[in-house]
Amino acid sequence: MDRKRCSKCRNPIRGAGVARAEGEETTWFHADCWVEVCGSEQAEYERRIQESGLAALLDPYICLHSARPHPVAAAGSGR
Repeated sequence: MDRKRCSKCRNPIRGAGVARAEGEETTWFHADCWVEVCGSEQAEYERRIQESGLAALLDPYICLHSARPHPVAAAGSGR
C-alpha cells in the first residue's frame, strides 16, 4: 500500500492526515506537523506586518494579474 508522506517531516502518514490544496497540487501533513506549519506561517505573517504595516496585511488579498482599473471603478469616475 502506497502511503502519503508528510510534506514537513517526510514520514509516512498512517492515520488521518491534513490535506492542503496548493494550486493543482495537494500536500499532506501529520496533525502535529500541520500545527507547526500553521504556527510558523502565522509568525512570518506577523513579522511582515510589523516590518511593512498595512501593505503586508493586504498583500494576500491584492490581485496583481491586471494593471487595468476595474470596469465598475472606471465607469464611476465620470470620464
